[in-house]
Amino acid sequence: NQDVTRGVWLNSIGRYLLVGAPFTLLLMALTFAALRLNRDGKNGYNSFRQEVARREAAEDQLRQSQKMEAVGRLTGGIAHDFNNLLTIISGNLERIKRRLPPNEDRLGRNVDNALHGADRAAKLTQRLLAFSRLQPLQPVMIEANRLVAGMSDMLRRTIGENIAVETVLAGGLWRANADANW
Repeated sequence: NQDVTRGVWLNSIGRYLLVGAPFTLLLMALTFAALRLNRDGKNGYNSFRQEVARREAAEDQLRQSQKMEAVGRLTGGIAHDFNNLLTIISGNLERIKRRLPPNEDRLGRNVDNALHGADRAAKLTQRLLAFSRLQPLQPVMIEANRLVAGMSDMLRRTIGENIAVETVLAGGLWRANADANW
């Protein structure tokens, strides 16, 4: 009786093993495949997030570049108009200077000071035009220390007294080929 029961039990277990074992292996393979896809999916998601971050950074750079281009165009337009006004002012000052009687020293000094101020404004305008790239670059041999010292003076006047500008010049520099307006 035990042998019969054991035989029936082995027979039914055998059928379950024949059917269940392949399905169990298949289920395990599907589970491992799902785990692998999930891991690859996480890697893919991380790659996707990194790509989104790269694109956002590139878009930010593009926006910043467009802003700088707009500032350059605006600067160029203002500098161009300002240059036209300076031409009128300088021309009229020159006319006044030519028509002054020789004994008008005080008025002559005032006109000379105004002409000097107009000349400095014209140089500043040229720098603004160079910044906006509306003026073609004109490289010449320059002394870097003299150029930096001049720019330091301009910076001091521009940013005011609240900020200290310290300029350290180097000795023995060679002359450089550069646009002095920039």
